[in-house]
Amino acid sequence: MVAANCWNCPEAGRGVEVDSASSVASWLIVDRTDLQDVSLLDILINRALDNSNSFFRRCDANDCVNTVDSGILGEQFLPGGPHLTLYDYQEGQWVQLLSWQHFTMYFFFGLLGVTNILSSTIISLPASFSKLMLSNALFVEAFVFYNHIHGREMLDIFVHKLLVLVIFSTGLVAFMELFIQANITVELLRTSLFLLHGSWFWQIGFVLYPPSGGPAWDLVDHDNVMFLSICFCWHYATAIIIVGAIYAFVTWLTSGPHLLRGCAASKNKAGIQAISLPHVSSHPEPKEDYCLFLFQKPSDH
Repeated sequence: MVAANCWNCPEAGRGVEVDSASSVASWLIVDRTDLQDVSLLDILINRALDNSNSFFRRCDANDCVNTVDSGILGEQFLPGGPHLTLYDYQEGQWVQLLSWQHFTMYFFFGLLGVTNILSSTIISLPASFSKLMLSNALFVEAFVFYNHIHGREMLDIFVHKLLVLVIFSTGLVAFMELFIQANITVELLRTSLFLLHGSWFWQIGFVLYPPSGGPAWDLVDHDNVMFLSICFCWHYATAIIIVGAIYAFVTWLTSGPHLLRGCAASKNKAGIQAISLPHVSSHPEPKEDYCLFLFQKPSDH
C-alpha cells in the first residue's frame, strides 16, 4: 500500500526525525530566550542597585560636607564666636578655644566628606581611602574630646569619658575595616557603635542642658554617675537591637522569592532543569498517509 510504503520508507523516517529535531530545537530556543530574559532582568536589577548605591554614597558625602560647612560657619561666625581669630594680641589670650576645638573636629569630618565625593567620582582612587579618613576623623574627635573636659564637674567629666570611649572604639573598628574587608560582623559592629555615638550625644545634652522646665542634674552626686553608667549600657543594648532587627529584615527581604531577584533566580533554575531534562514526545501520527489511504484505488491493493 502507498500508505504503508510512505510510513515505512526511510524518507518518511527522516522526515519524522527532522520534525522531532525541529521541535526540540524550537523548544530549546524558547527556553534559552527565557534564560536571556532572566539574565537581562538580573543585569537590570544589579545595575539599578549599583546606581542606587552610588547615588546614596554621593548623597551621604554631600550631606556630610554640607553639615560640616554649617558647623564650621556656625562655630566661627555666630554671635560670640571667634570669627577666625585664634589669639588676641591686645588682650594677650586665646580666643574661644572650645569653638576652635569644635572647628577642628568639623574640619576632619569635612575631609572625610571630600574624600567620599572623590572616591565616588574618580574610579582610580581606592575605596579604602574613605575608611582611612573615617578612622582619622574619629581618632581626632576622641583626642579633642579627651582634652575637652578639664576643670569641669564630676558628672560632666564622666559622660564625656564615656563618649570618648565610644568614639575611640568606633574609630578602631573603622580602622580594622582597612584590613578586614567585606565582613558583615565588623560592619554591623561599626554601625551599632555609631548609633551609640549619636544617642549618647543626646543623653549628654539632656544631662548638661536639661529641657526647659526640667530639673537640673546634680553634677557632684555619685548616684547620678551610677545611673548613667547603667543608662549607657541601655543605650548600647538599644543600638544592638535596632541594628539586629534591620539586618534580619533586610536578610529576609533580599532572600525571599517574592522579590524580582528571587523570581528571576527561580525562573532561571527552572529553565536550567528543563534543559537538562527535556521532554521526549512520541512520534506524530502521519496525517498525510491517512489522507492518501482514503483516495487509493481498489486496483492498488
